[in-house]
Amino acid sequence: MKGDVAIPYVVALLLGIMVLLIAIYVIYKYVVGSSPLSCSECRAHLSTWCSDCYLENYPKDTGWSGGHKMSDELKDCIRRCEIGDEKDNCAGAETLCKGYIPL
Repeated sequence: MKGDVAIPYVVALLLGIMVLLIAIYVIYKYVVGSSPLSCSECRAHLSTWCSDCYLENYPKDTGWSGGHKMSDELKDCIRRCEIGDEKDNCAGAETLCKGYIPL
């Protein structure tokens, strides 16, 4: 009978350890482990974002509409690396994206 009582405690202990490990991972990933993008990484992310906006608004060369949001991380690195004026979405981003896509 003693073995029957120990199994729920072992399962609860294992679940508790798993929850603790997940919490530690989340805290490390989003609080401790986040470092700002380098300027070359920023240009690569901007190129991807501009390509997404271009494809979203194709075949229009000018007058892009909104839609694809720019992440806060990308906005920060554009400001820090002085690449241009960050945008909230694709609307009006043609000038920022010039040189990153075939305009």
